[in-house]
Amino acid sequence: MAFHFPLMPRMFMSIAEEDRYPLYDIMRQTPQIPANCQWAIFLRNHDELTLEMVTDRERAFMYSVYARETRARVNVGIRRRLAPLMENDRRKIELMTSLLLSMPGTPIIYYGDEIGMGDNIYLGDRDGVRTPMQWSADRNGGFSRADTQRLFLPPIMDPVYGYASTNAEAQERSTSSLLQWMRRVIGVRQAHRVFGRGSITFLHPDNRHIAAYVRDFEGEVVLCVANMARTSQAVSLDLSRFSGRTPVEMIGWSAFPPIVDDRYVITLHGHAFFWFVLAAATDAPVAPEAATPQPPEFITVVLPRGRASLLSEPARSTLERDVLPSVLSVRQLLAPGLQPTPIALNDIVPLGTGDESPALAILGVSTNDEALILPLELAHADGEWPLPMLRAAFAKTRTGPREGLLLDAGIDDRLWRGLFDAVRNNTLFAGAGGALYCEPTWSLQSLAIADENNLRRRNPATGGSPRHRRNGAAHALSPHGARNESGNRAGTLSARCELHAHGSAARNVHLPRDRRRRGRRRTCAPLHSGARQRLGRFA
Repeated sequence: MAFHFPLMPRMFMSIAEEDRYPLYDIMRQTPQIPANCQWAIFLRNHDELTLEMVTDRERAFMYSVYARETRARVNVGIRRRLAPLMENDRRKIELMTSLLLSMPGTPIIYYGDEIGMGDNIYLGDRDGVRTPMQWSADRNGGFSRADTQRLFLPPIMDPVYGYASTNAEAQERSTSSLLQWMRRVIGVRQAHRVFGRGSITFLHPDNRHIAAYVRDFEGEVVLCVANMARTSQAVSLDLSRFSGRTPVEMIGWSAFPPIVDDRYVITLHGHAFFWFVLAAATDAPVAPEAATPQPPEFITVVLPRGRASLLSEPARSTLERDVLPSVLSVRQLLAPGLQPTPIALNDIVPLGTGDESPALAILGVSTNDEALILPLELAHADGEWPLPMLRAAFAKTRTGPREGLLLDAGIDDRLWRGLFDAVRNNTLFAGAGGALYCEPTWSLQSLAIADENNLRRRNPATGGSPRHRRNGAAHALSPHGARNESGNRAGTLSARCELHAHGSAARNVHLPRDRRRRGRRRTCAPLHSGARQRLGRFA
């Protein structure tokens, strides 16, 4: 073993100066050792930050930064532990540890550094950093059950580093403690021989706050990047010889964007570091699929009074501004060339009682008074959301502690049965600002349907040209006005509905879609179901 004394103070100097130069400079001066030898590297030689192998200027600088109190100086060195030297800054402690573990050689970690133990510089000689190990918050830090006055050296008892607050037992119980982090990072190092045996090649980006070097051993390539500054930094690295590889962060095993250009940009927060395996494209990890489908990042609409709050502020503005434009655009409900904004939510017409019954939203979509009818439904679930509901949903709702989804009611057969029953029975639906009146057209009489409860929406995934199919007593109803195999217009929901709005002229809602009758063209807007299916138009 060959002790690398010059490396130790240069790592501390690079952190203090926020400059990689001291670290790079000493590694360039490091001589080669026989292949059967190994460097021993450390952050302190046993109990002292030795300054014997630095220049007078460098020693004076180190004293001024890390040993302002003369009590902390001993011989030609500094008698302090790692945590007090780093001012108990967790990021700086982790950065120093990462440098130690990623340099060529065998790292040596002094007892207590793994939990951030402190010191007592008021004890003589080097005894200040030789205090008992702090195992627990028990008597004498769990080191001994003897009377405290009988111990060779007293345990640390100050508020910051004392055994009552800093001990191994407490950090064993915390997954985010320094001890647990040390275990993880040491485990990563032990799993890759490149750290102990690999060659090291330093990169020289323009940003001198950043130290970057490549470790290589038997085909395994690791890129180490460290930010010596206390502020966030960006660095552009020349990784052209690794083009096509994917950097994989080694602690979290997260894949970063692949290297495709001559320059690769990385950003790091203050005193941060990365270890990357530069993996071939075929070896890069693939994110596992979630066991259960994750819901999209829906916008939450607050409904204090349930569905009735949709027409009140702020829910109405949230829908008009943030939800409905994307719904109309993604589901392609607008005529070609029609802009999806501004959107006006004019009314909500419920087709049943209760907040979870289907309803029709009357939307104004342009300045020429065109409108759309969007079927919507408020749904709640106690457990996981079924996949069909997630696919049909376009917003999340909250009513007190209860969460729900606002979704396209076209997936609910209740909508189609309700519309068919309304058309057949000339039903009047009352909305907040008017009423929706339904009446049948000539083609409804041609449908031989005995029981409307057996009506269901035709599944668009089944394909085929017929729009009306009969399976026993069940009838599949399609919103399209297409013909069946015999050429007859059958199986379509045919109706004429009128919306009587207070203070305005009557408007017609035509079901089904556009068609000519008696030489007159009826224009209307779509009632959505599925991706492209249309039930009717509103003008």
